Amino acid sequence: MLVGVVVAVLVGVVVRVVEGRVRIHAGRRSTS
Repeated sequence: MLVGVVVAVLVGVVVRVVEGRVRIHAGRRSTS
């Protein structure tokens, strides 16, 4: 299903953006 692929891509992008923001905001707090 194309919908599944689109959702997977969107989720991947969102995860990257969220991780980037979390890393910037957290900074020294979480070292994962």
